[in-house]
Amino acid sequence: MNSVLQLLDKFSIDYQLIERPSSISCEESEAYLSDDIYLSDDIPGIQLRHLFLRDRKKHSFFLFAYNAQRKVCLKKMGQMLGVKGLTMASIEDLKQMLNVDSGAVSLCAMINDIEHKVIPLLDEELRTATHYCGVPNVTTATLILSNQAWQQFFKAIDRSPVYIDAPARETERVAGTPRRRALTENEKQQIEQFERILD
Repeated sequence: MNSVLQLLDKFSIDYQLIERPSSISCEESEAYLSDDIYLSDDIPGIQLRHLFLRDRKKHSFFLFAYNAQRKVCLKKMGQMLGVKGLTMASIEDLKQMLNVDSGAVSLCAMINDIEHKVIPLLDEELRTATHYCGVPNVTTATLILSNQAWQQFFKAIDRSPVYIDAPARETERVAGTPRRRALTENEKQQIEQFERILD
């Protein structure tokens, strides 16, 4: 039995499992989930995008989950985290640390982080979301859990997610405005918070 589903069943964590054709992108899986062949009702909650991130020197690793409809600025997020050179980790790092392939990564992969070297990082929007999606470490199914069920999952694997109000990526600069926007007071407060968490 799939290890993720086995853990959910062991701790009586409610979930909805939808089996579908293999997909390795948010867009593909979302297209399947909107198809009446796979669903009788609308999917509740938020379809997520997951990024496996690291700092420049590979001292810190993060699994970042956020609404797939958003675009976030990694450079500014790195500033908020107090992390230099925040960037995407390699497929090799992903396989070594979370033991999943790139198309199968979601928060469920935290079950494989036995040594607690990866920080589960969630966009602030997910703190109040009713439901959000993941995959059970395979590309052929989608898991939907309520917010409460996700908290039960994190408790079962002895992890505490860290929330960040991830800054949006600015896709176009208006003429006459500075290239670098100053940090807001909220972003400065989050920098202080993450300095304490990462110490």
